[in-house]
Order: sequence, then structure tokens, then C-alpha cells
Amino acid sequence: MAKRGRSARPRASALSLRDRILEMVGKTGAEGLSFSRLEKRVGEEVKRDTLRRLVDSMVLTGRLIRLDRGRLVNPEPMGWVVGRLRITRKGIGFVIPEGALGEDLLIPRRGLSTAVDGDRVVAQVVGRQRGRDSGAIVSVLERAHARLVGQYYHGTRRARIVPRSKWLDRLVEVTPLPRKQVRDGEWVVAEITHWPPGEEPLSGRVAEVIGPGGTPDEDLEIILAMHHVDPEFAPEALEEVERIPLEIPEERLAGRRDLRGERIFTIDPATAKDFDDALSIEVLGEGRWRLGVHIADVAEHVQPHTALDEAARWRGTSIYPVDRVIPMLPERLSDIVCSLRPDEDSLTVSVFLVIDSHGDVVEAPDMCESVIHSARRLDYGQVQRFFDSEMSEEDRTAVEGLEGDLRSLLDLSRALMERRRRRGALDLDLPEIELVLDEDRRVADVFKRPRWDSHRLVEECMLAANEAVAWHLLQRKISSIHRDHDEPDPERLAQLLPALRTLGVKQRISPHRVVPRDYQELLIKTRDLEAGPIIHRLLLRTLRLAVYDVENRGHFGLASECYTHFTSPIRRCPDLIVHRLLKSHLRGEPPPQGAAREAWQEELAAIAALSSSLERRAERVERDMTKLKMLRYLEPRLGEEMTGIVTGVSAHGVWIELDEVFVDGFARISTLGEEWWEFDEEHLTLRGETTGAVWRLAQRVRVRLASVDLTALELDVAPIGEA
Repeated sequence: MAKRGRSARPRASALSLRDRILEMVGKTGAEGLSFSRLEKRVGEEVKRDTLRRLVDSMVLTGRLIRLDRGRLVNPEPMGWVVGRLRITRKGIGFVIPEGALGEDLLIPRRGLSTAVDGDRVVAQVVGRQRGRDSGAIVSVLERAHARLVGQYYHGTRRARIVPRSKWLDRLVEVTPLPRKQVRDGEWVVAEITHWPPGEEPLSGRVAEVIGPGGTPDEDLEIILAMHHVDPEFAPEALEEVERIPLEIPEERLAGRRDLRGERIFTIDPATAKDFDDALSIEVLGEGRWRLGVHIADVAEHVQPHTALDEAARWRGTSIYPVDRVIPMLPERLSDIVCSLRPDEDSLTVSVFLVIDSHGDVVEAPDMCESVIHSARRLDYGQVQRFFDSEMSEEDRTAVEGLEGDLRSLLDLSRALMERRRRRGALDLDLPEIELVLDEDRRVADVFKRPRWDSHRLVEECMLAANEAVAWHLLQRKISSIHRDHDEPDPERLAQLLPALRTLGVKQRISPHRVVPRDYQELLIKTRDLEAGPIIHRLLLRTLRLAVYDVENRGHFGLASECYTHFTSPIRRCPDLIVHRLLKSHLRGEPPPQGAAREAWQEELAAIAALSSSLERRAERVERDMTKLKMLRYLEPRLGEEMTGIVTGVSAHGVWIELDEVFVDGFARISTLGEEWWEFDEEHLTLRGETTGAVWRLAQRVRVRLASVDLTALELDVAPIGEA
């Protein structure tokens, strides 16, 4: 029995394998433990492959770190901080702890060692500086710029590359290439081989010559390389997908529910090539419907720990950079084998929900592996024109025989939407821009993408299916990946309220906890105001990012207590994993036990963390490619005047969204007038000391397009008066 006042230490046999590993590695301190020595200490009861998967996953989640020569170290008992390094313009570093735990650790110049901005590092606290803990880099775990994009310049003995990233203020020296192979100023990809400390140039070699830039293909190549996206698949993955038959083998149909006689169809963008979701609906009477959501069974073809599985995990999601698709899975799989194309048999996982006129699911969901035969491929425009009674003859042919189903789906979606509204779900309804490209893939026009009833119809059906699957797995205590959206920090919203009051919006917020209804009320109050889109954008900035996690913390934005992603396994890795878990349960397969179970749970956590990171990367690629195309469109128009609205105010100037092209330009403080401007951070205003002139949110102005920086992706504008 433990002595009073002291906690009993668990016996080794009572510890989980993960905790035993952490304890074994922790005892070795900074020296660490090799995998082979760890394997010997764990013993023969754990298979080598299981142990390897568990350790690799623990490294990905940050529970362990892997230093040089493969040494495993437990950072927690060492007091080490693991995170991303950010370096300011003044050369001072900050390590942002993973999981947003604890305060950022200050790293003075002398403690940076060879680390540069963006690196994943291990740091140790060594003292106090400027009233906070300060430290030094112990090791660089992952180089953010192991491959980088830059402009090449010839030299006598060594050529130099100027990195495109504005955060990497270091030149790269390389062995010169022949002048006929690359010219000064052309873009190249460099591999860094040596990282000296301080401000000395990095050393490396040219891995690829992109060219001068300016063409759509070269622009895309530069953006992808900037964000470390390789659009090519490994040969092993392509070989695997070639072995998948285009026709469904008869043995694959065994045990599946045959829905080929049901009226099932898809609704997608007109330009879509991969169709991973289909719908069916049955009117049951008494104000009830039976909704069927049928999702492509990608998991049937992508088995765990195969080359295709590795591709899905490390790509994370499909990326859509304006006029191209960088698919998560090879196109033979995403566009042909798994796509729910009309008039073809397709393997699916189906979710049936009985829903009443209040939007409530009134019976236990029915889920099954299935086979369907899509009757029709519709696009959003066709369906919307049907709803608006503005159909062409082609539209009438497209929807013929489905008119009743579409009307029922519209009624159902409105019931689901109303139910989410009652719960307090948010509908920011921020407009997205659509680029119209010419035959050379350059921007010819730009407009705000409409959000139709046909879009909302499909969204509501997918939301309902995702939530149903999440609850189904949670209630059966099946480990899964959740889509979590934490509630915002009340202080962040409270800081925004004075700025909202300057826009005529008054709202009381609980100082203890923000609930979705607080945001919903704000959105409703401001929806019809001219400043409404700006207010909604400001509110969006106060929200946390949605992430994938093995812990269920609910989804604030959807006002859902339990949510997951299930409906897009062709283009999102977490959906693929959730499909595997659901299919295994439906087949009655026993879950893994013992060490294998621990390895799988840790693997799920690693996949969730990696998927969240890769989702952010995809967003950056899409945003940067859109901005680059827009700036190329505006570059020939420099000097033109346009009207706009102030969307942001800072101590350095104001951001103005241009009415014609929906792009933010920055008006530097030096262009606002020759006087001293005082920045009011609380109300987000700039006030002139001499004239008393004020720059505030939602102000209408006329500006001149002043300059474009295609490398920094920035547009500068000069105000010339009120609009």
C-alpha cells in the first residue's frame, strides 16, 4: 500500500505499452535509445512491425523525438519544448509549442544554432529574458526549407540563389550551372546540403530549373515547390492502381446491399471529374423522408500500409489551385474506378436517415456496404435552374423523371437547415471568388461565386450523414477521427466588440464562455448591413481553426456535439480512414487488441495531426495561386482608378477590397496623407493628428492601383478620395 500523501506508482505490467516506451526512453535522458535497444527491452511479446508503427506514430505526434543516428528521446522529462520556430525581422526566434500548449519560448540570436524560420525544432529553457523564458535550440527535427524555390544568379566560383520566401533571409550558394542551361533571374529548386549558423549563406545544389516564370504552368510549379507539394505519385502507387480492375469483380459484391434498382443520382459542379457522393430520397408520409447518402467505397481499393495508402496519408487532401487538380489519389482511381459515374455500377457505403419535417432523425440510422447504379449526373446549375423555373431544353432533359426527388430534397434540406439554426449553428456565408480563364489559362474576368439552394441541398445532406456516422462510431466506443472545432476564447471576441460598435453593432457576450448562439445573433443582426461581409470576416478571425483529432470535442461552428468527415474519401484522408473503421464494424470484425490496438490508436492520432497540417498546406497553395493569377490580371492595369471598401486597419496602413475584382490592396500609411496617424487598436481606426481625419472599417474610398509584387503576392494601392 502506498504511504499516505504519496501516489502509488503503477506496476510495469499495469502500464500501457506506450507509457512503458515513454518510461524506458525517458530514463536514458538526452542520450536517448536506439530502436533496436528499445525492441530488446520491450521483449518478444510485441511484434517488430507493431512496435515500429507505434514508435513512428509517437514521433509524428511529438510524444517522442528522433534525433541524429535515429536516437529516440522523450522530451517531457527533459523539459524540452517541441514546436515550430518563427523568426522576426529583427532576427529573434520564438518556438511555438505543438498543440498550442504553453507560452511561446523566446530564442535569442545566439541560441538559434543552424535553425531557420519554419523549422520544427527541440529547444531547452536556459534562462529568462524580457520577462519570459528564453532558450536555445537543441536539435532541428525537420527542415522547413530542405528544398526551396529561388531566383538563380551566376557567379565566378559560386552561383547564388535568392529564396522566394520572405521569411528566409539567407542566400544559397551552389555550384554554377552552364549559362545556356539557366539565366540570371530564372526560378530554380535548390536542395540544401549545409546549414551554417548565423547569417552565412546556405550551401546546396540546383535540383531543378523551372524557368523565368510568367506562364501558368511555371507559376503553378513555383507555388507547389514553395509549399513542398510533389504532384507526381510514387511508381509503386501507380503500379498498384493499374492492378485494380475497371469492372467490379463478382466476388466484391458478396455481402453488399444491392441498390442498383433504386433511383440514385449525383449533383456536382459542372466541371467536376470525380463524383464521390450520390443521393436518393423516399417520401414516407406524415412529414417524413428517408434520405440516402451513398459515398464511393474508396477503402475497398486502398488497403492499409500499401503504396496507395501512403500516398493518401502524406498528401492528406486533394488540392485545387484554380485551374488544376492535384489529387490525393491517382486519377485512374479518383476519376474512374471510384467515381460514381452515371449508368455504371459502383461500390459505395450508404447511410439511410429517416428525418421528419423538423429536421430531426427519428429512427436509428441504417448503414451498409452497397452497390449502386447512378441514374443521372446533374450539376448545381441545372438543379438551381429547375428550382427557379428557368430551365432550357437541355436542363429539362437532364432532370426529367427526378423532379419530385429534387423538390423533396429541397424541402428536406430546409428542414435540416432550420434544425441547425435552432441549435445555434453558424452560417458565415462569406462569398468566394470565381476566376474566369481564357484559352491561355489567364484571368479574363472575376465574379463572386453564387451560393444557391442546390449547393445548400447537398451540403445539408452531407452534414447529416457525417454527424450520423460520428455518433454511430462514438456510441459503440470505436476509436475514430473526429472533426473538432473548439469554442473561441471569449477574450478574443471581447477585444473585437469595440470595433463592431464603431460599425453600429452592439452585443453582450458572456465573459466566461462563448456559445454558438452568440455568434449566430451577431450574424443575423449584421447580415443586411453594407459592412456585413466585413463584420463576418472579422468574426471568422476570432474562431479557432477546425482540426482532426482522436478526441471528440464537438464542432462549435456547426453547434454539433459530435462530428466527423465521411463523405469525401476520394479527396480527404480522414474520410478514407473513417470508412475503414465503419466497414470493419459493419462486417463484425473484432477490433485489434493489446499492443496492436495501442499502435492503431496512436496511428490514428498521427494521421489526424498530419491531416490537419496538410489541410492548411492545401489552403495556402490554393490561396497563393489565386492571388498570383489575380495580380497578373491587375499588373497591366496599374495606374487605373477603382472604388473599394476598407476591410482592415493597422498601425502601418489600411486594407481596401476593390469592388471590381474583390481583391484586397494595401494602402501604406505614407499614402494616407502627410501627417502623423495615431492607431487605435481597440476600435481599429487611424486618426490624423493635424486634420482629425479618420480611417475606419467599412469606409468607401477611391484608389489608384500603385504597384504589384508578384513574389511577395502583394498589391499596393494609393487612396485618392472618397467613393
